[in-house]
Amino acid sequence: MGAWRRHGSETGASLVEMLTAIALGAILVSLSFGALRHFWRVNSLEGAQGELTTQFRRLHQQAVTGDEAEVYGAVFEPGSDSWDEIRFSPNGPGPADDECVAVGEPHPLSGGLVGTSFVGAGVTIEYADFTPVPDGTPEKDKCAGLDVVDVGSETIFFYRRGNATGGVVGLYQEAMDRTLQVQVSSLTGSVVEVR
Repeated sequence: MGAWRRHGSETGASLVEMLTAIALGAILVSLSFGALRHFWRVNSLEGAQGELTTQFRRLHQQAVTGDEAEVYGAVFEPGSDSWDEIRFSPNGPGPADDECVAVGEPHPLSGGLVGTSFVGAGVTIEYADFTPVPDGTPEKDKCAGLDVVDVGSETIFFYRRGNATGGVVGLYQEAMDRTLQVQVSSLTGSVVEVR
């Protein structure tokens, strides 16, 4: 009565035992693929948010500590997976001497834009809503003529005094239907991640 016994000197596993172990292993592997895919998607979205936060803080720091009265900014296009940096330099006493440069000039080899930042695999810019730069300001007038720039509510500028055209950027991971935000304060130019 009782226990399952092996006959004689038989050792090892039977075919049924091996097939059971293989089936259980296959089930565990298939379950782990879903978890691994979810981990990758969450990591790409949070990584994109961290990268955007870092880039905003770098632009803010460049504007505050720069040698000249340069204004640094970024231009976003909702639905895309990248953004372009811009720099406005007041070079003289009059507006004719001012210059706005898209840091993202065409790269000679790749054809992409130098200074263009990408948000991450499977992540897009869902929206960008910043305080509009008033008409007649030098940075809007000069930067509006660039091919890559449409100075509007999707454009942020960081100024030497530490302030910025505050607002928010939403980063979207379609496969998860999840959005994370990066907010910028108008008064202080501080950058905050919102989960």
